[in-house]
Amino acid sequence: MKVSWKDLKISWKIISLGIAMILLFIVAVFGLALPRIENSYLNKKREKIKDIVETAISVVADLDEQQQKGIITLQEAQQRLLQ
Repeated sequence: MKVSWKDLKISWKIISLGIAMILLFIVAVFGLALPRIENSYLNKKREKIKDIVETAISVVADLDEQQQKGIITLQEAQQRLLQ
């Protein structure tokens, strides 16, 4: 028994169109918005990691400079890095 669109009651037509709109909205959110949000989140994470690495390199360079000038010993520099 086939049911055509013309044979459906108006209430079923409205309900089916509403469901179709909700499904399209869900597809749009997951297909378009989420990848953009994810990329934004990953870019922020990369920036934070980059800042942390730059800070660590700066600390190591500063301690290396102090050790080269004889202000602190190699062991003191290594201890400070581990703290």
